[in-house]
Amino acid sequence: MRLLTFTIVFICYLAVAFAQQNQTSKILAVSFIKKDGSYTSSRDSAEYIRIISEPDSGSTLFNASEIYKNGKQKFLGKSSKINYISSEGQCISYYPSGIKKSVENYKDGKPIGLCYFFYPNGKIYHSKEFQESAPVGESIQGDLNFTYLIKDCRDSTGKVLVQNGNGHFVGYDDSFKTIEEEGTVKAGNRDSTWTGQDKGLKIQFTEQYNAGKLISGTSTDSAGVKHTYDVRMIEPQYKGGISALYKYLGNNIIYPENARKNDIEGTVMLLFVVKKDGSLKDIKVVRSADKELDTEAVRVLSRSRGWKPGMYYGIPVNVKYQLPVTFALK
Repeated sequence: MRLLTFTIVFICYLAVAFAQQNQTSKILAVSFIKKDGSYTSSRDSAEYIRIISEPDSGSTLFNASEIYKNGKQKFLGKSSKINYISSEGQCISYYPSGIKKSVENYKDGKPIGLCYFFYPNGKIYHSKEFQESAPVGESIQGDLNFTYLIKDCRDSTGKVLVQNGNGHFVGYDDSFKTIEEEGTVKAGNRDSTWTGQDKGLKIQFTEQYNAGKLISGTSTDSAGVKHTYDVRMIEPQYKGGISALYKYLGNNIIYPENARKNDIEGTVMLLFVVKKDGSLKDIKVVRSADKELDTEAVRVLSRSRGWKPGMYYGIPVNVKYQLPVTFALK
């Protein structure tokens, strides 16, 4: 009975996805995703389901759809990857209620151009114009690796707070119950004093900006200790960057003999934590390619050294990191 129930619900999910995509492309991959973004083999523990289907005629981009447990659309767009979503073109996200959450444009997996964001009541929240990505490890305007101009902002009743890039911006958490940051906007850029809080880190912060550039920041933790910084968020990084990481993997992975003999290829998706001291922990396979390939990917990654920890508001933090490792026979 449990299997029958699962099958019925699963088919319903697929029917909803295809109806909302208005196409009948062949399904290439189905994944169950937990709230933290990691994969799970259990539908019951998943927050939503992800469906990747073949490209439309004349396109090389895969159709990507994500569905909440309640059957409502979560995400609809295009992806250049099968094993995970690397967004391309216009992508739309939705709240669990079915109300539109955002309309964003992507290029090479990064937002570009004018993007719109909405309150859970359906009213426009704000719009941003994303520009070229910043170098890895830099954070401008609060979004890691991205630069943008704040174009407009309104409160939940529709009252204008920022118009044509000028005014006072108010940034909320995902539940829209807590103000995470607020400050002056001039010509689309952060300017003067911005204040806010990070509930997860239990810190309060004050930052000084000049025409979008962070001049200085000071965070105060729950113990009253102050931390200074001039970059708000720095992601964890392997020594030499992502290219050096893949070079390390390529030089140290030994293709399992049995997998080689049987022409087994695939991508192993790893999820792990880069700790405050730069060491790794909790390395797990969240999407398997083959048992032997999985084991080899974990083995080599666990031996990697020289990671720089992530920094938020001048404080070293543990950060989850997801990494695809592809095995391909030549």
